[in-house]
Amino acid sequence: MNKPRFKPVMLLALLFPLLGAGLGFLLSNTGTQSTATVEATLPAIKPGEAVAIHTPADPLPQKKAEGPGNLELGLYLALVCGAAALLWQYLKSQLAWVAVILLALVFAFLLHNQIELSLTQFFLANLLLGVALALLVKFLFFLKALIRWRMIVTSLLGAGLILLYSWSLFGLAGRMFDTSQWSKVYVDKLLLFVFITFGLSLADLVIQRAEISKLRANRAEAGDEDA
Repeated sequence: MNKPRFKPVMLLALLFPLLGAGLGFLLSNTGTQSTATVEATLPAIKPGEAVAIHTPADPLPQKKAEGPGNLELGLYLALVCGAAALLWQYLKSQLAWVAVILLALVFAFLLHNQIELSLTQFFLANLLLGVALALLVKFLFFLKALIRWRMIVTSLLGAGLILLYSWSLFGLAGRMFDTSQWSKVYVDKLLLFVFITFGLSLADLVIQRAEISKLRANRAEAGDEDA
């Protein structure tokens, strides 16, 4: 059986999830301020006590993030899911494994300085998440028996994988993950992943319609030649 040929319309499998990730990030951050404000309370100052005055030039201690932000994470998720769909589903190519590894490496290289993890640790965490999501797309998202519910089921399971990923980053950094935040983090990642799977579903719909239109055109041409 010949492998499918690449068609430009297949790139929608990458483009639409990326747009979905951007939209999900914007909606999840609606109403939040772009700059954080810090409220500080000063202790009562006794007469004769020395007061330390910090000028704006004095650097304030900053705490490193325990994980990537929603925008960076969303772009990574969209690229992994889109690459898995493009290479496995539409091109039937095992290069999907190469894409997953390269994406995990690039993501780790770009962001590991922002996180209290080594490049190797962050890469391995990203790789495990990427492999799990790619397999989820390959074996569940395109499963015909779940075609009507694939967006919901994939989003629920995908958000669970991202939650475990966030928990693992805390563990690798030697910190305790606040169990009271599980539901909040899960809902936050679910909202982000829903838009990614929606973009992937929309891309699949457009690609499938393009394939059907081409098959009909080829059949019509063959019928004209037989006539």
